[in-house]
Amino acid sequence: MKRTSCILPAFALLAFSTALPAQVPQLWGVTTAGGAHGLGTLFHVNGDGSGFDVALSFDTLMGGAPEGGLCVADGRLYGMTTLYGANNVGTLYSYDPGGAGFHKLLDFDMANGGLAWGSMVRAADGLLYGATYQGGGSGGSLFRLDPADDQMTVLHTLDQATDGGSVTDRLLQASDGALYGLGAYGGANNAGTVFRYVPGTDTFTKLHDFDGPNGRTPYGSLCQGTDGLLYGMTFNGGSQDMGVLFSIDPVSGAFLKRLDFTGPNGQSPWGSLVRAADGTLYGTTTLGGPSSGSIFSFAPPTNTLTTLHAFNALDGGLLFGSVIIGSDGALYGTSGIAGAFMGNVYRFEPGTGTLTPLHGFTEAEGQSPRGELVEYGSVTGIAEQPGGPAFSVFPNPSSGTVTLLAPGPGPMTLTLTDVLGHELLRTVITTERTTLQLDRPAGVYLLTLGTPAGRRTQRIILE
Repeated sequence: MKRTSCILPAFALLAFSTALPAQVPQLWGVTTAGGAHGLGTLFHVNGDGSGFDVALSFDTLMGGAPEGGLCVADGRLYGMTTLYGANNVGTLYSYDPGGAGFHKLLDFDMANGGLAWGSMVRAADGLLYGATYQGGGSGGSLFRLDPADDQMTVLHTLDQATDGGSVTDRLLQASDGALYGLGAYGGANNAGTVFRYVPGTDTFTKLHDFDGPNGRTPYGSLCQGTDGLLYGMTFNGGSQDMGVLFSIDPVSGAFLKRLDFTGPNGQSPWGSLVRAADGTLYGTTTLGGPSSGSIFSFAPPTNTLTTLHAFNALDGGLLFGSVIIGSDGALYGTSGIAGAFMGNVYRFEPGTGTLTPLHGFTEAEGQSPRGELVEYGSVTGIAEQPGGPAFSVFPNPSSGTVTLLAPGPGPMTLTLTDVLGHELLRTVITTERTTLQLDRPAGVYLLTLGTPAGRRTQRIILE
């Protein structure tokens, strides 16, 4: 069963019921250099370290030196390159792992954008949204891509001086439906900005100007906490000029510096935070912690940062990408140096504190992976008992209120997860007929019912 990293449109999938044996995530990513032409590679590896393969090596026509990650839509991977292509300012492309392979969709030309460092995100309307580092305006452009026809539309050109610009990561679609992003440079203090863009009304609003003491140069993207606030990090600024972790209220724009990075607790975070089902935020730092970078957890209610793993030159370091939470609950990420200093892919298990390097790159396979990984597919394992009686849920699609018909009186465990594998709800069912109120944004989710006989899962569409 393919797993997607982006919200899918309501018409894309029908509900189904199937047994779920244990799954090993299949991870896809890109490197910025190395490969057959020295311009980077697109690769995949399984979450247990098996099955590594280079799907393609970028060349000057395809575009090269991809800095960002990938986005999954309609069975394809979408990404951007930073350099080369027809105008030497990067390209926008798709890749079909099912056999069609690579397809260049667009050569950036500076009028529509260029030097794209980030990734795209699929929003609830089924369209992909992204931003470029330069081109369009003096600070780059915000754009939309329709995966139905692969047509790109520039939505807003960023003025570096007023809006901020040079977006280096993906946009976030928050629970209010708006897109939020970080301009790494520009704004009132030339230290970067936080902004909001509302696709339906084509409205752009700058929410905050960074100033140095409270952070400077935000290279990542934002993450929405369970409290509704948006959380992010800056690469520079703060008390030690090693970056800060901050929150901002998307309604009022109220900004709060939560902590300063100081070296021992990490230094110069480049990536983004990711939220677990229990509200804990996970992130990485490029350096510090104390030397080669770290994985950490952050508890918003108490402003507590805990270093979970400090890297060294053998197991990794220079973490320019973010971690993702796999469907198996582990954290997966890449480091820029490891082993022969080409970088690696790793798995980290928060429950045990165990870090496992999955694959160390050779120059022929790629060098310096940066953007976050994406979980595209999975391979069957044997750890979990499959099967279990089927259950039904209706109406499907639903506006939020659904009825679940279970195979017996229980007790049975019911979980709701999003398509990234994040657990959103866990409850115990004790009756054959149960009414549930699923107060979640529009999109596709997975309902899993666990019984002594095994587990069954159904997809459900919320409109």
